[in-house]
Amino acid sequence: MYGWGSAGGFILALLSGSREYTDSFLCETFKNAGLSHVLALSGMHLSFFSSIAGGTGKRILGKKFDFWLRLFGILFFVWFAGLSPSLFRALLCSLILLFCGIFFCVQVNFFKVLCFVFLLHCIIFPDDIFSAAFILSYGALAGILLFGNVFKCFFQCFFPKKISDSLSVSAGAQSATFPVSLALFKSAAPGGILASVAVCPLVSVFLTSAMVAILFSFMIPFLSPFFGAIMNFLYQIIKLTAELFALLPLVEF
Repeated sequence: MYGWGSAGGFILALLSGSREYTDSFLCETFKNAGLSHVLALSGMHLSFFSSIAGGTGKRILGKKFDFWLRLFGILFFVWFAGLSPSLFRALLCSLILLFCGIFFCVQVNFFKVLCFVFLLHCIIFPDDIFSAAFILSYGALAGILLFGNVFKCFFQCFFPKKISDSLSVSAGAQSATFPVSLALFKSAAPGGILASVAVCPLVSVFLTSAMVAILFSFMIPFLSPFFGAIMNFLYQIIKLTAELFALLPLVEF
């Protein structure tokens, strides 16, 4: 990935949370566009790798191994990336939902799960309570669960289902994190509602392509520059899209 330049650094940031090799201008652009959560390891990343592990394994080994492969994908990613507050929250939620779905087959109340995970997190890592990552992570998910359906009722009057669903999730998260960002950082990006809808699907495509590119580059090393060119092309699309939304004015306090 080092030879892939900016795209390689972005892949590393998405996989491990390390921004050491990520373009500092991109980090600032994401911040101004309201997309900082994309670079913060969370449930989005955990769900992605769980789905990759489960989906791939199901095709190769069969459906009965789906649970174990998803569990392996979750635990491996957390081991690789480390336990940031947002990732630990995502880990606890994912494990509870995964085990409930497999062994208990009951309808799970996601908000109750979040409340339980919040209390458990506070007990295990009490120092995390004072971190911005902890507050924003729980706030964003709580906002989605509490206000997402309210926004959905509004957006579905004007947009197709997929777009209205994405907008309602983004707006729900922003409704909870917006005042927190103002209080902690003295600024917030309301354009993040639209930016997330546009950029998050692109990041998912980028990550999926990265997994394929890394695999084939290991198998056929001389093709690495070719895959690097593809990844840099996708990276530029994400970067330009983020730059567009970063032009929207910030709300400063």
